[in-house]
Amino acid sequence: MSGLLLAGCSSDNDGADDNLSEPPVEINLSRSQQDIVDSQARFAFDYFKQTSAWAGNERNMVISPLSLSMDLAMLANGAGERTYADIVSALHLPQATTDELNTLYKSLVGELLGADRKVQLSIANGIWNNQSSKLKEDFIKNVTDYYTADLQPLDFSNGEQSRNVINQWAAEKTKGMITNIFEEEQALSSSSVILCNALYFNGEWATPFVKEKTEQLAFTNIDNSESIVATMTGAMSNFSHALNEDAEIISLPYGNRTFSMYVLLPSVEGQAGNYEMIYDRFIENIDYDWWIATKSQMNADENIRVKMPKFKIETLCPMIGVTTMRELSAVVDNPDMSNMTDSEINFLRLNQYSSIEVMEKGTVAASVTKGDLMATSPMSVNMNINRPFIFLIEERSTGAILFMGKVMKL
Repeated sequence: MSGLLLAGCSSDNDGADDNLSEPPVEINLSRSQQDIVDSQARFAFDYFKQTSAWAGNERNMVISPLSLSMDLAMLANGAGERTYADIVSALHLPQATTDELNTLYKSLVGELLGADRKVQLSIANGIWNNQSSKLKEDFIKNVTDYYTADLQPLDFSNGEQSRNVINQWAAEKTKGMITNIFEEEQALSSSSVILCNALYFNGEWATPFVKEKTEQLAFTNIDNSESIVATMTGAMSNFSHALNEDAEIISLPYGNRTFSMYVLLPSVEGQAGNYEMIYDRFIENIDYDWWIATKSQMNADENIRVKMPKFKIETLCPMIGVTTMRELSAVVDNPDMSNMTDSEINFLRLNQYSSIEVMEKGTVAASVTKGDLMATSPMSVNMNINRPFIFLIEERSTGAILFMGKVMKL
């Protein structure tokens, strides 16, 4: 991968912004619903920071906070009092009721899906129970009414057949981006229920990059080595940009500008130490409050030249609650799922599989979060982003964060 360079330009527009006549959609939520989305964004930064620490500085990564939070919301519908309290606490929603969670996610998903005709977005939920593990009627009603979840009993003693069914569902819902959500030949004999959320995003840039202008340029990696990588070039207008003592930030919109990718380039000027120390410090210090304050500083710049690396990242975040998101440790270890099933459940294996590819036309990203409930445990602006950076994809009016990640080395 290479760097992203922003510099002044005049009349040599490389891509036509044909979406200015189509205004971005305003998603209108109630005050209480917006509070839940704000809390989900706080959760997103927690998830990103802890996963970043787990991944280390030698690995690029991408995660989907929205997918994980939706999987947890479904799990909350089957949780007993103790585990429900642990889930909503991790989501920064200690006072939220199940009805509030369910109503919010149903409303949010409905609004997101129709927000931009140039963004293909799909959000799907699936639940598979072992034939011997009967699901309770209230749980079934909630996950079908609010999450339109596909429900199907399987014979988990036939592990290969069950894995194939669930993998096929994941591949279909992510348009083939994620085809295997089981580590190796994972046995399912101790599994009672498997819940999955699948999120797929395919967005065209508001101003696409011209493929013929892509060239090989330098990108400085986190270890100060240099890579020569395919770098896209475009001349764009009306992109939001900010520069403060912490970082330089640009918003790269998709379609009608309802969704955008934000690129965050931590400041290194005047800071002593190597890249790794600087980036570790930056990631440790950013949070939702910092993000809201920084976005308020962003202004539209009329003339910007963008040089941005093409990149592709795939990440398996295993054993969430153990390796990362330690706030969920009480949820994954001996969860109370008495409102879902009477079958014995002693452990929740919570994994997320995510993939993103950024190219001239736009961005394709997908994520599947799997919860396996088990009986036993197992411009005039000059901005040169030619070094490690952080990115996120956000819906503009609600601030819902679909994906987050970092590029450390290419």
